[in-house]
Amino acid sequence: MISALNPRMLELAGECADGVVLWMCSPSYVRDHVIPALTTGRQKVGKSMEGFEVVAAVSVCLTSDRAAGQAVFRQTVERYASLPYYRKMMDASGFKAELEAGAVSDEMIDELAGIGDERQVREAIGRYREAGVTLPGAGPFGGHKGAAGFEATLEAVAGA
Repeated sequence: MISALNPRMLELAGECADGVVLWMCSPSYVRDHVIPALTTGRQKVGKSMEGFEVVAAVSVCLTSDRAAGQAVFRQTVERYASLPYYRKMMDASGFKAELEAGAVSDEMIDELAGIGDERQVREAIGRYREAGVTLPGAGPFGGHKGAAGFEATLEAVAGA
């Protein structure tokens, strides 16, 4: 497995590895950038995408206080948006204008994570699968009063 974000590293992962590991990539970035670059890399070495794992870490939180869960995750997004490689990927994901304005919208949070009730947690996993992720890696988080906890969050994910 190779962890990659930019097109050349994604292509290299397609050429050399059995899979790729993604972090903070939106489903649209997976669909529009990751899968095409991986496919190009696979084709360079005469391989298909068959059996190639696309792993995406997906932050999830089953919570009765959605706004508090979003606030916790917003801090993570803001931290990664300040790092050049992640920022470039986020800009290519369609978040450039809001990040330049110094904002991380609820819509961006909802695109990157599953926060809220069981439906919202499961829908996040589904969005990543639809985008081409073969192995969503649910990463439960808490850090606020309404969080249901890791076990309850993973049980919600299991139904996805």
